[in-house]
Order: sequence, then C-alpha cells, then structure tokens
Amino acid sequence: SVGLLRARAAEAQALEEAAAARAAQAESESVLQFVVDIFGAATPDSERRDLQPVGEVLQRGAEKIGDSLADQPAVRARLLTTIGDIYRSLGDYDRSNQMLEDALVVYRELARGGPTVELADVLDQLGRTHVQRARFEDAERVLREAVEIRRQLPDDAGLASVNALGNLSNALRNLGKTEEAIELRREVIDRLEAIDDENRLPLGRAYAGYASDLESLDRLDEALEATERALEIVVEEGGDSHQLVGAILVNRGDLRDKRREPELAEADYRRAIEIFENSLGADHPNTLIAANNLAGFLRGRGRLDEAEPITLETVAQARAALGEQQPLAVLGTFK
Repeated sequence: SVGLLRARAAEAQALEEAAAARAAQAESESVLQFVVDIFGAATPDSERRDLQPVGEVLQRGAEKIGDSLADQPAVRARLLTTIGDIYRSLGDYDRSNQMLEDALVVYRELARGGPTVELADVLDQLGRTHVQRARFEDAERVLREAVEIRRQLPDDAGLASVNALGNLSNALRNLGKTEEAIELRREVIDRLEAIDDENRLPLGRAYAGYASDLESLDRLDEALEATERALEIVVEEGGDSHQLVGAILVNRGDLRDKRREPELAEADYRRAIEIFENSLGADHPNTLIAANNLAGFLRGRGRLDEAEPITLETVAQARAALGEQQPLAVLGTFK
C-alpha cells in the first residue's frame, strides 16, 4: 500500500541519516585524536619546560598527514584544510597554499563532480591565500568556482556563501574589474544586513571592502563614508584594538592621504602598525604592509630620512618571514 511504501521510504531515509551521522562522528573523533597527538608531543615534560614553536608543531602535523590517513580521505582533507588555514593566519602563505591544494585534490575525489560544502570551503580558503600572495587570476578562478558551488547548495543564503562573494570581490578589484567588484559587494552588504546574526564583523568587513572599491574609482567622499561605517561596526563589535580595525585604519590612511589630510593619514598608519604589532607581531605581513604604506606616505612628503629605515626594515622582515616570494609584491596586497 501507499502507507507501507511511505513508511519504508522514511525508514530508509532515517537509516541513511543515522549512517551519515555515525560517519561524521567517527571523522570528528579521528580529527580530535590527530590534534591531540601532534600537540601532545609538543607538551613540555618535567625535564623540558620550553614549548615548541607553533610552526614546528604544524610542520610535524603536515608530515604526519602525508605519512598516514590514506584510508581516511575525509579526515585527511579536513586536517589539511585546517592546517592550511592556520598557516595562512600566521602569514606563511606558501605552506598554506600547499596544504590547501592537497586538500582540494582529495575533496574533488570525494565530491565526484557534485557540489559539496567542503569543496566550496577549501576553494574559498585557497582563493584567499592566492589574494595574499598577489596571484589574483588564480584567486578569481577558484573563488568563482566556490561561489558557483555555493549557489547550488541549499544553504546559499548563509554567511559562508556571502563571505565567498566578498572574497571574489576582493580578487576582482585587484584585477581592475572594479564595477563587477562593487556590484558583488553591494549584494554582500544587502544580504548581511538581512541576516539576523549577533556577529556583525562580516558586515564591517564588507563595508571596508566597499570603501576600497569606491576609493579605486576616486569616489573619495563615498569611500570615507563607507570606511567610517565599517569602523563604527567593528569597534562596537570587537573593540578599538581588533585586527580588522588595523586594516581599516590603513585603508583610511590611504584615503586621507588622497584627500590631502596628511596629519590624519599619518596618525591612522601609526595606530594600525601599533595594533598589528601588539596582536600579530612585528614580522606578520599585516604589520609589514602597514609599515610599507607609512614609508610610502613619508616619501611622498619628502621625509626620506624617516622613510628609508622603515623601508629597509620592512623589506628585511618580509624576506625573513615570507622567503623570496616577491616580498614587495606581497606587501601591496593588503586591501
């Protein structure tokens, strides 16, 4: 009967969902055990009180992934993605790229041509790393794919989908495709305004990106208005020493420089450097980019005796932190 068929269909669906839940639980337990193993090995014992640097722990984790987990591809891909994202947050974009590319290969095999959240996530993270490495064409390619995949998923209205649009907009602006970037950014802002979420940092980030888009078109008054809106949201949400405040201040410094407000511009650059140094360290790319912008500002004012030592120190720090991956090009990719 129809009732019996429906009951059997419901039972089959319930069994399928239960199996998926068990698989997800097993994956989570495997990931947790892996993290415990690599960080447990870095815990000091009674004879050794110095903690190993995070980079060494991550490197050991990356090597262990390469040597094991062949029979657990979902776990392997998730760990590769996690470590890749940590490397990106630390400013080690080459290692981040390597981890995320490896994860992408695995997720493509698991997806078998279909759209999955995991595939969209790793493409999005890889695109952000490409932007940081000033490889904007690569960024556009993978971010367009991420956006297209998310449009096929049932939760397309969610925050992850909106963030993907914002990341693509960043790449397009750096490629000079500003009109399309602005169109996407307005969509991001409209969708974030409609999302009932207590965390408003993504909205502040979107306004900051919109301001940079407008600045690139020399729409300076509109850009300043969007910048102040971004700063208001981020300070209210995360405080006046939040890392995103530093990023907004660097961009506002550039904007004020163009508006011939040198005293205000210099104050913004110096405050941004202070925020980044305190939160990320003197050798983090964000700190170096802010210092590089300050040096450029000082050169433009003829203050070469102040600009030169900042430039030399910034380039030396960039080479030490980033290797020889075109440090000056990387320093130009803050927005």
